[in-house]
Formats: sequence, C-alpha cells, structure tokens
Amino acid sequence: LSRWLSASRLALFFDDFQRWADLENLVLSDELLREYDDLFKGTHADIYIPLWVSLCKTDSGSLLDETTLAVVQAYNRAGYVPVDMDGNPPDYIGQAFAFVSYLSACVCYAADRGDDERCNIFERNIDSFAQQYLLDTARHVARDIQKYTKTPLFLSIADDIAGFVSQPACDME
Repeated sequence: LSRWLSASRLALFFDDFQRWADLENLVLSDELLREYDDLFKGTHADIYIPLWVSLCKTDSGSLLDETTLAVVQAYNRAGYVPVDMDGNPPDYIGQAFAFVSYLSACVCYAADRGDDERCNIFERNIDSFAQQYLLDTARHVARDIQKYTKTPLFLSIADDIAGFVSQPACDME
C-alpha cells in the first residue's frame, strides 16, 4: 500500500498542485504557487527541470521520441489509459507516477484476492517500468529540484521522488 500511496501522492503533486496541497492540509502562499510554476511549469527562464522520460532517459533525448512511444506501449500492455495532465506528453513524470499507482493498486487487489500469479506479474511490470523509465527521470528531477530551490516543501518532494523507486510494490502489513 505504501508504494500506491506514494505514487498517487506524487502523481497528484505534478497534476494538480492546489488539490495536492489541500489533501496535505497546506495553505499555499502566492510565493509557493509562483515557485511551483517556476520549477515545474517553466515560467522562469533560468530554471530548467525536464519532467519527461524522453528528456531524462538519454542525453540526446527529445520530447515525443521513441522513448515516449515505448512508455505509451508499456501503458497499453498493462491496460492503463493515460489521463490528460495539463497537455503534457504521456511520458510526463506525473503520468509515470499515475501509472505506477495504477499498477500498485493492481498488485494490492491481486494480493487481496490471493492471486499470487497476477500479483507477481504486476510487480514485475512495476519493477520493469521503474528500471527502464522512472529511475532515470526520478534521479534527474530530484537532483534538479535540489539545484534550483531551498524551499523545504520542494526539497521534501525531491527526497520523496529520489526515494520512491526503492519502495516495495505492495506492503500488505
């Protein structure tokens, strides 16, 4: 459950910061909203944090390249339909976390039903996706957040992102 909760929380952070803050019982100042936009929406010319797998996977990556296609194919194989996240390509980090949240829910559902085979399939999907796509992206994004901010809220998110990929798929205890 912890991986599902972490992935869901991070997906929401990137998809709808205000809603995320409401669920975290945080009141957002204009300064925090502006910094969020600077960090994650590209509104400050001196801040560059690539938030897409296709840009983080390789040094020569570009938006909507073969990496984006591979990510979409991974979604399709698992039966996941990407949701619109502010017009971002489907390899957006928020979408990747939403996908892992979906797979984690599938793991937990299969485990609850005693279906070890399906549980293992979904766990392997999570591990494979994380290794192939999310690990590089999480490292880049976490590093760049730490580079561009000293705000504790965003540094905490950077820590959450960096630590995310080491969590077990489903902790049923």
